[in-house]
Amino acid sequence: EAAPALLGSAPVIRYWHLAPDPDALHGRDLDGLASAVAALESGSGLQRLHATVSPLADATTGLDDVLTTYGRLRGGIGPLVAVAASGAGTVAAVVLLMAGGLAGDRRRAELA
Repeated sequence: EAAPALLGSAPVIRYWHLAPDPDALHGRDLDGLASAVAALESGSGLQRLHATVSPLADATTGLDDVLTTYGRLRGGIGPLVAVAASGAGTVAAVVLLMAGGLAGDRRRAELA
């Protein structure tokens, strides 16, 4: 019963919630995705949206925050992986040296 009164009280605003396809998002595309989101929110994409839908149309997304957080996380993991790789290499070298030392001790009589 209140529908006609509600429709007459304010202009109708259309909105869409579009979820990105997670299978299409890849880490190697981070820079391109960030620039595409920026263009949609305040660049040429927004101008095309104004021309196509309405001059009052607005586009907002939370993807820019997600992409920024992912970029920081990916940048912080690089040094951690480097430290882990060098640590694993050091441990492997120590194990090989110890094994060589033990083999040398066992064969000392043969070598002397």
